[in-house]
Amino acid sequence: FARAVELQKRLSGLVSEFNTNIAEDRTTLLFTDAELLGVPANVLDHLKRSTTDDDDDSKLIVRLDYPTYNGIMKNCEVAQTRKEMINAFEKRAFPQNAEVLREIIAVRHALATMLGYRSYTEFDVETKMIGTPEVAYDFISNLVPGLQAKWETEKATAIEKGLHPSVKLTPEDKSFHYYDIPFVMNE
Repeated sequence: FARAVELQKRLSGLVSEFNTNIAEDRTTLLFTDAELLGVPANVLDHLKRSTTDDDDDSKLIVRLDYPTYNGIMKNCEVAQTRKEMINAFEKRAFPQNAEVLREIIAVRHALATMLGYRSYTEFDVETKMIGTPEVAYDFISNLVPGLQAKWETEKATAIEKGLHPSVKLTPEDKSFHYYDIPFVMNE
């Protein structure tokens, strides 16, 4: 029992460290005014300018906090800016969180197997309504076809309405890029 408590405390500390690393991530990106075309003034007003000798070369310093990130992803008309934002956002706290995540996985597995489960997933879902990993898998698998059909309908509606020129679709490829979805859904 003492070992389980010890593992649970370690796991709690690791999860906290993982979340803290993300919250304290100080990644910034630099964009020109033109690269932030379409972003509302209430988002831009919170951004600072980089200092340069030539004001024409100054750029806005963009952090990855949720209000800024969402404001840009949903409104920026420049696809490359959205792509850079989502890629940086998804890499927050990397590489420092890579090792923390590996340890979280190891501690979860150790805790679960010590308690007689095959995996942490089995341990985690047992007390939830879903009950077993197999039931969870079946539930999700049954949702996928309906969600795919709904996505096709939503995509067709967005295309029919006419997409912004920054969303490049070709007659052969009617798929959105991952960084276009928040922008298209906000149109």
